[in-house]
Amino acid sequence: MTKIQRSLICCLPVCVFFSAWPSLTFGSSNSMNFELSLIEIWLVTFFIFSFPILKKIPRKHFFAISVFPFFATISLIWTSNPIRGVLTVGVLWLVSVDSLIIFRLIRKISHVQRLKILKNYLCITSVICLFCIAQCLFDALGLDRQFTLLCQGCTYQSFGFSHPNGFTLEPQFMGNLLIFPALTSLYLLFSPKRPFSRRFLFSVTSLLIFTLFLTFSRGAIYAFLLSSVFLVALSVRKNRLSLLTFPIIIVLFVFSLCFQGFLAQISPTSDNFITGAAKSLHHLSLGHIDLRPTPEETTDSETPKFTGYVSESTSIRTSLTGLALSVWKSAPVIGTGIGSAGTVLFQNYPELGTSKEIVQNQYVSILLELGIIGAICLIISVIAQLKNRKLTPVFVAYSVATAATLFFFSGLPNALHVYLLPPLFLPILEDFAQPSVRRSRRHQKH
Repeated sequence: MTKIQRSLICCLPVCVFFSAWPSLTFGSSNSMNFELSLIEIWLVTFFIFSFPILKKIPRKHFFAISVFPFFATISLIWTSNPIRGVLTVGVLWLVSVDSLIIFRLIRKISHVQRLKILKNYLCITSVICLFCIAQCLFDALGLDRQFTLLCQGCTYQSFGFSHPNGFTLEPQFMGNLLIFPALTSLYLLFSPKRPFSRRFLFSVTSLLIFTLFLTFSRGAIYAFLLSSVFLVALSVRKNRLSLLTFPIIIVLFVFSLCFQGFLAQISPTSDNFITGAAKSLHHLSLGHIDLRPTPEETTDSETPKFTGYVSESTSIRTSLTGLALSVWKSAPVIGTGIGSAGTVLFQNYPELGTSKEIVQNQYVSILLELGIIGAICLIISVIAQLKNRKLTPVFVAYSVATAATLFFFSGLPNALHVYLLPPLFLPILEDFAQPSVRRSRRHQKH
């Protein structure tokens, strides 16, 4: 591994958090915006400086992971949005090749270097979480969005309290970014071979999970809770202390409700601590838990836009999924072509109002654009990527979380962490799932 490659790998955990800001804007078309983010610049740079390594990768491994991007490239022939298609294909190839190279390089570095990368990642994530908390506080105090970097629907004007998006496009992406480090720190906290101090891991774990709840992203929160169940189920046999995961999560969820209530109290709206916390619980439970007090008439303060669960946020996603499946039936085998989702949806349903709309379900989006053949090719490429990797608890738990979150959003540039973080950190976590060297030697003697 060269110094440049090592530096780029160390920069990756930082770059994944900057998927929307800062970015270079080059204009827009009827179907897309032309922007270049920090993580996309990293993808290209890493590929350029790691290209010689491709010669050392066995051809069968390279061809196996190339099945999906190769078919996506062929679909450019019949796509109705060739510009978006070409850009998407470029990102697909970069992600596929870079992830393969990352996994190969990380295997060659020492255990000490791996630990350093892992600790830096947890520290960087903690700093980002502190920024997210600051976003909420600054917004409640009335600072402008140009300063807080909150998205338009993330301010206190929506629910009476803000929900942070960090440096990403929306809170759902920020929440999803926190799933992997939260699962990792949880696993290491109760690991018999804990690499860092318990105080450090407990502080990081608490901060990450607390911020994850603050993002107010139901998709990310539900996926994290589901994956936590798998993480505990796979860890409890070797360490029953992992059962403490559930009390920790419950306490942090209560703290997040209290913090949201506090934000509602200090924000310039008619909401207070009780209405803010109750409104949050109502929305997260899809309207099933309603502890909201009877609203009072107020004339001296601003009224938030939403009073509780916003059913439209769910119905819009399901509606787009239904429309995409209807269009997919016209080309079920090969799809409508890579990058064409927004275009073909608008052509068939002009009432959507724009061809920039995306299917907020990655599975349906792949079916629509690449058909059944594309889905099969994706499965082949994924299996090739997972081959010869140890099924550690974090690996399985994060796979479950990823499989769940992709039902709620799509959009490759905003979710590159889903594909880049596992090949970087899962080999590192294997060190804590294998028997110690000393114990292995003892067994060899016997």
